[in-house]
Amino acid sequence: MALDADHLDSSTRAELERGVTEFVSEAHEAGWPPERMLVEVKRTLSEFRLDSAKFTLPKKRPTREDLVNEIVTLCIEAYYGTSRRDRQGPLPK
Repeated sequence: MALDADHLDSSTRAELERGVTEFVSEAHEAGWPPERMLVEVKRTLSEFRLDSAKFTLPKKRPTREDLVNEIVTLCIEAYYGTSRRDRQGPLPK
């Protein structure tokens, strides 16, 4: 389940994207490979309680796994400078 407008209000989504972009930019500039960056993101997320109050009440409230998956996706997009909105079709394997 991707987190879309039904799950995040626009200001929360923008705040999340800004934080992810800043972290990933710093990691990229430091020469971290994407694997290390993702390990650090997942480690950090495991240490903090994700605040579900930031999310609206859609038909199905996102799970912690949904939130982590969304943040990981944002990190990968920021690392490689891509976005789901920018891509046409699946990424090459």
